[in-house]
Amino acid sequence: QLLALDFARVWSIHHAGERTLLMMDNLGTHKCEDVLLELMRLHVDVLFLPPNSTSFLQPLDDILLAAFKKHLNYVALYDHINAINQGRAYTAQDFVNVIKQVEQITFTTANIRKSWSNVGLWPFRPDVIRERFV
Repeated sequence: QLLALDFARVWSIHHAGERTLLMMDNLGTHKCEDVLLELMRLHVDVLFLPPNSTSFLQPLDDILLAAFKKHLNYVALYDHINAINQGRAYTAQDFVNVIKQVEQITFTTANIRKSWSNVGLWPFRPDVIRERFV
């Protein structure tokens, strides 16, 4: 719920007065009345995905997280080997830097759009959703 509020606050700073849609699963903490009221105040409309549907309707799970994990494993391994070859320890800060690099590679507008399209949510394609459900 804190992540949703953080998103809403950042959204309201950068897009004052504009409405946005936040899609969430049915986790109990997402339905906290105080959080939902604050989201409404910040012009964030909430759409809860149907129960037990996040495995096939969650855009992040479709392409983005798989690509992120793939790139993270590759880049972290490469970076770790470079550190060893340079005779230095691979630090937590090295890993944080890798994460930042992989985020930039993975979370592109094109990848985000492709993820939404693949699950059939944008553009809305009920036939794709039905195929993924069955």
